[in-house]
Amino acid sequence: MRFASLGGFGAALACAAFLVACGGGGGSAPTSGSLTGGSMNGNHAASNQGPGTHITVVIHRDNTKTHTHSHLRRVATSKRNPKFVSENAEGLQITVAATGAASQSVYADLTSSSLCNTVSSVTTCVITVPTIATNEQFTLLETDSVPQNSTNGYGTGFSNGTNILGALNASESVQLGAANNLALEVGPVAANLYDCYYGLIDNGVPNALPQPHNSNYGIDTSNSTRLVVTGGAAANGVIAVEYGDASGCWFNGDTTPAPFVDVNGSPTPISVGSSSTALTVAPIVNNGTAPPASAYTQTNSIPNDGYYWYDCEFLIGIKTSASFASASTITFNNNLTALNPFTSAAYPNTVTYQVVPLTVSSTSVTVAASGSTMVTGTDSNASDPMDAESAYGAQDENCNTGGGATLATISPGSLNGTNWTQPFTINAGSTTGTCTFYIYDTDAGTVTLPITVTIN
Repeated sequence: MRFASLGGFGAALACAAFLVACGGGGGSAPTSGSLTGGSMNGNHAASNQGPGTHITVVIHRDNTKTHTHSHLRRVATSKRNPKFVSENAEGLQITVAATGAASQSVYADLTSSSLCNTVSSVTTCVITVPTIATNEQFTLLETDSVPQNSTNGYGTGFSNGTNILGALNASESVQLGAANNLALEVGPVAANLYDCYYGLIDNGVPNALPQPHNSNYGIDTSNSTRLVVTGGAAANGVIAVEYGDASGCWFNGDTTPAPFVDVNGSPTPISVGSSSTALTVAPIVNNGTAPPASAYTQTNSIPNDGYYWYDCEFLIGIKTSASFASASTITFNNNLTALNPFTSAAYPNTVTYQVVPLTVSSTSVTVAASGSTMVTGTDSNASDPMDAESAYGAQDENCNTGGGATLATISPGSLNGTNWTQPFTINAGSTTGTCTFYIYDTDAGTVTLPITVTIN
C-alpha cells in the first residue's frame, strides 16, 4: 500500500490502522458538527471516528532546522525518513466531487487542538470529510496557512496569499454506509529550486560516483553556480540542487517515491538540461549508484523524490567531453504552470549553472634561450585573474623541468573583463631544454591546464 506524502515524502494519508483511519458511513457520530456551506464545522477531536471518511495526517515539526537553503554545506547524509509532510503545513483543503452530486470541501486547521495532538514535535491530526458517492474525485491541497474562521479545527476557506505545499487530484472508489480504506499519496510541489550553496558535493559522495574534485573539474568559490573544467580534456563531477516548497521547507524521503506535482496535482517532473552537446547530465538515484554512461544525455528529468540522496537535494552527475570548448549552461526548471487558486500566480523557478572551460591559445610553445613569447588563456566570467605555477599548489609562476629546475618564469597579464582573455608572457632563461607550467583558475583552484615550453 502506498502511503500518502502530503507536501513532501509520505505524509500518512493511507488507511493503515496505526497510521490513517478512513471510514465511510460506519462508526459513531461525532458529538457535534455538521456540513454547512460546503465546509465542515464542529467539534471533532482526533479520536472521533463518526460518519464520513476520516483522514489522518502525521506532521513532524522539527523546529531546530533553519528554513533557508544556504545552511546546508555539507551536512552529513540523512537517512530517508518515511511519512513526512512539510513541517510548515498548517492547513489542508480536501474537496470531494462526484457525478450527479454537489462537491463538498473541508478546510482543516492542522494546528488545531480539536483535530490534532502533538507529542515530541510529532503532530497527528484526524480530519473528517463527507462520503457523497461510490466513485469520488479527491482534490487535496496542503497549505502554509490556517483556514479562515476556524472553529474547532474547521474553517470556511483560505485567505489570499496562501501557498500550496503539496497537492493531489485522484479518483477513488468507496462504499456508502461502510468503512473505506484508501491509499492516497499527495505529491510535493517543488515551488523553489536552489543552488546548493557551493553547488558541488565535496565529501560524503560514494566512491562509485564520479569524483567531484580532480585536476579537470572545480567549483568557483566566489560564485557557487560557476563550474570550471579543463578545456581539451574530459571531465566529470557531481553537483547538487535542492528544492523546497513555497514556505521554504524541505522534505525527507518516502519509502515509496512521491511524484513531483504542479499545484493542481498534475505530475510535473523537474527538468535538467545543458546548452551544449559536449556537456551531458544524469540524475543519481537515491541509493547512490553511479549512472551508466548511457544515462548521460543533454536533457534529463527528475520525476520523483526517489532521486534524492541528501536531506533535500538531488545529485546530478555531469560530464564534459574533450571537445567542450566554450562556456555553456546547465538549467534546472520546476516546470510549474498551474496557477495557485489562492494567489492567481504560478510558481515558476529555475536554477542555472555555468560550466566554463579553461583554455589557452597553445599548449605547446617554443622560445629562444633568453627570449620571450606569449600564450593567451581564456576563463569566462571569472571573478579574479588566472595565475601560473610549476605544479598544482606551488603558486610560483615558474616553468620547471621534471627534476624541478626552473628554465623560465611566467608573467601573468590582466584579465580582460569583456572577452575574458588573459596574456601570459613566458620569459626563458639561458638554459635550453623543456619545462612545463600550468595556468589555473584562482577561484576554482584545482582546475589547471598544462603548457609545455621548449627552449632552444
